[in-house]
Amino acid sequence: MVTFSKSYARKQGCFSLTPNDERTRCHRQAKPIHLSGGRSCAITLSYFMQFCCVSACASCDIELAILLDSSTKTNVNAWTQMRNRVADIVRWYNINPNCVRAAVVRYSTNADVLIRLDTYSDVNSLAQVILQIQNVSGSSNLAAALNLLQSQVFNNARSGARRVVIIVTDQLQSSTAITSAAGSLKSQGIIIVAVGITDGARVDTTYIFTIVSNECAVLVNYNQIASTARNTIIQPQCACPIAVTPTPSKCVHLLKSVYLFIYFILFIYFIYLITRQRTTGH
Repeated sequence: MVTFSKSYARKQGCFSLTPNDERTRCHRQAKPIHLSGGRSCAITLSYFMQFCCVSACASCDIELAILLDSSTKTNVNAWTQMRNRVADIVRWYNINPNCVRAAVVRYSTNADVLIRLDTYSDVNSLAQVILQIQNVSGSSNLAAALNLLQSQVFNNARSGARRVVIIVTDQLQSSTAITSAAGSLKSQGIIIVAVGITDGARVDTTYIFTIVSNECAVLVNYNQIASTARNTIIQPQCACPIAVTPTPSKCVHLLKSVYLFIYFILFIYFIYLITRQRTTGH
């Protein structure tokens, strides 16, 4: 096992660390090791050892749309928790124009596209804007949000990219309009994933599984949105298709540099010994 200090990891911009993370730890294997804040790490063995920071979902070619339920809340802290966890979700992905692009749709009585797929090219800027989204209250019109995706979000999708929708809602009841809109998206190959927040008992826990793809739904409470939903969302059949070659968000070739420096010092010392031996011999 290889360990790096918290200050080093933060300096490299690799992880979103919680205050209790005194060490960032990685195993010597290519498979990413999931860490806090939606980041992961991996050690790969090639000619030199390389320490790589990668996203929790290493797949690229994803067009991601998050539908955020902004209806009237019964819990005073509900919106803040939902908004913060959505910011965590986008950090699970390698956000950049050539890998994963993300859009955010806020919906209540009506729906509007707050962030389009081509608006932000890095995850930090995207997350900061999500944290500033305001709740508008009203009823929960998921059908309007789903219909909006076809005309104002995925109409600008990259050819061949996997289109994925993540619904984050705390108010969902059976509706023919929602069923129809979801069915239309799924018939086009769009993957629908849902995070249903059951605090307040306003989510139909049976119906939610009928509108998603591949049973990609998870039921949580407000403070579990990111931690509990993660394992469901990043499954290959859900919002993280298997990548042939994982794409690291940032690799820090620290050990490679150290090895090169050591080799250089040994080479200089070897030359010194040879020179000294010749000088002594004369």
